[in-house]
Amino acid sequence: MNDYNENININSMAKITIDKLAEMVQKGFAGQDKKFDDLKKDLTFIKGQLADVVHQSEFDKLEGRVEYLENILKTSASKK
Repeated sequence: MNDYNENININSMAKITIDKLAEMVQKGFAGQDKKFDDLKKDLTFIKGQLADVVHQSEFDKLEGRVEYLENILKTSASKK
C-alpha cells in the first residue's frame, strides 16, 4: 500500500451519516447550475454569430455559378 493509506487510522475517523454525505455531495454540486446556464448562454451567442456564416464549399459553388452566368452574359452581350 502507499503511504497515504498506511497513515489512515480507520478507528479515529469520524463516522459520516448518509445525510451528512448527501449534504457534502450537494455542496460539491452547488453552483454548477449557474455555470451550465452561463455555458448555454455562450453557446447560444456563438450559434447566433455562426448563423450568418457561409460554409466555404457553399461559397465556392456560388462563386462558380456567378462566373458561369457572367460568362453567358458576356457572350450574349457581345453578340448584340
